[in-house]
Amino acid sequence: MLVWSPVAKTLMLEARSSSVPEEVKTVAKNEDVDADKLRTRLAEGRVIVARNVARREKVKVLGVGEGLSTKVNVNIGTSATVYDLDMEKKKAAIAVEYGSDTIMDLSTGGDLDKVRAALMKASEPLPFGTVPTYQAWIEAAKKHKGLPTEDLFFNVIERQLKDGVDFMTIHAGMTRQLADRMIKGNRTAPTVSRGGAMLAAWMLETDAENPYTRTGTTC
Repeated sequence: MLVWSPVAKTLMLEARSSSVPEEVKTVAKNEDVDADKLRTRLAEGRVIVARNVARREKVKVLGVGEGLSTKVNVNIGTSATVYDLDMEKKKAAIAVEYGSDTIMDLSTGGDLDKVRAALMKASEPLPFGTVPTYQAWIEAAKKHKGLPTEDLFFNVIERQLKDGVDFMTIHAGMTRQLADRMIKGNRTAPTVSRGGAMLAAWMLETDAENPYTRTGTTC
């Protein structure tokens, strides 16, 4: 998962200075855990707070990680074959009403920036996540008839974070070596992850390492 770096870095640095951020106090109270222990886990990267500073007044403070309660996430989103934004907004409203902790937009159809903005609004006050690889892949195919550049992967991340996305799945664990092993295996479906498959194909075609492992860029 990727959380907007200004939030994660600030909270983590504050936690590492032995100070207990207000967000940590809120999560500790909600989860009935010791605030200082939670601060230590945040400092060590074992807990995150999934909230974008661009929407801090609109999204509840939510902790995810070691020692915290299991969270329920709801996936919604358009596709290339079924584009019904109203239906996806209704799904978001139902998820909010019935107690989901987070919502993820897995859209691949329509104007993805507009779809994301609408679904993010419909998902409030829940933290909202995405898989930016999808948008990078689709934009490259539509606009350039080819694969995404490394810069496009990060441009999409930056755009989505500026829009207010709270957390992301980026498949940083998929390496060039794993992509090679995947295609040489005997599984019927080499991978069950759409984003992971996209990144594996990108690495195999470009003979390059996973761009999300670029030091100092992603986090």
